[in-house]
Amino acid sequence: MLEINVEAFKDCYSLENVQFNEGLEVISEYAFANTIIERLNFPNSLREIHDNAFSSCELFEVNLGSGLRIIGEGAFAYNEKIENIKFHEGLERIEGFAFEGSGLVSVTLPDSLKYLNFDAFNSSVYLETLHIGA
Repeated sequence: MLEINVEAFKDCYSLENVQFNEGLEVISEYAFANTIIERLNFPNSLREIHDNAFSSCELFEVNLGSGLRIIGEGAFAYNEKIENIKFHEGLERIEGFAFEGSGLVSVTLPDSLKYLNFDAFNSSVYLETLHIGA
């Protein structure tokens, strides 16, 4: 299993671009927190994004891979520029504060979602439209 470990690039304040290749399965806690990454394209092999992995970045574009199953607590918290994100079928869990303080305007959750923490979208003050799957 290919994994990016805990805090691997945390506080790399000049880190702007990251390219993830197929084979990556896990991004661990705080791996890229507090960077200036603006765009993310995840491979379909990615299964888990752990707690606070991309918290407090400069993200405005996120393309989740189709293999993603778990989005951890605070994974994308405080990314105010993210307006839209597509959640693919197969996603099973979104933990607490995952998108806290985001700029999300519209969210469509997939039918495959089994667990949504009650505060996953806490303080996402721009959220206007929510579609919850089965």
